[in-house]
Amino acid sequence: MKDVFLGMMNQWFNEFKQANLVTPPSPPPVVPPPTPLDVPNPVPVMVNRVFIDKIKKYGAEEFRGTINDDLSKAEYWILNTKRVFVELLCTPEDCLRCAVSSLKDEVYLWWDTLSMMISNDRVIWDFFHNKFKKKYDSRLFINQKEKEFLELKQGNWDIAEYEREFIQLSKYAHNIVSNEEEMCINFEDGLSDEIRMAVTALKLRELVELSERAQKVEEICKSKR
Repeated sequence: MKDVFLGMMNQWFNEFKQANLVTPPSPPPVVPPPTPLDVPNPVPVMVNRVFIDKIKKYGAEEFRGTINDDLSKAEYWILNTKRVFVELLCTPEDCLRCAVSSLKDEVYLWWDTLSMMISNDRVIWDFFHNKFKKKYDSRLFINQKEKEFLELKQGNWDIAEYEREFIQLSKYAHNIVSNEEEMCINFEDGLSDEIRMAVTALKLRELVELSERAQKVEEICKSKR
């Protein structure tokens, strides 16, 4: 009887053991490492060269400034360069890069030396623009242009040529002609005698209208010769 009982107990224990046997979790699947993306090599910086060629097609020019240059040459260059940048919607970074690429000879050495003396974060378009203007904006030059403005006469020019030179020089004479009326008075003073006598009596105080009337008088005078 005892042996039967022990046999039954042993059987129950084995059944219990089989029922409650904890199966160890299977190991997680091995995930293969991701395949590296085929990243293309960086494109060589040829965009800059293409862009520089593009601004030249729009009229940008090289600048070979020297100490002995007429400073109006520098003014023309910076104004023309800015015009091109505006037309092409250039970023400040593009403006600086392209402007510097246009500098040659002495003026390039000037900028190269200046840019090495300051931190990189200051080497921006506005800094270049301001320094360039200061370099070529001498009081002596301004005084000379004011004198040329006051002494300007029509001479052998036709009215259109005289007007173009008058307007160009007037940019340096803000202390002399502060409004359009004063501009007209100075414009009249420089006209040839017969044209001045014909238009002065009209007391025109808009430069565009004054120039148009002067050109009509000029045509009449030429037709009588």
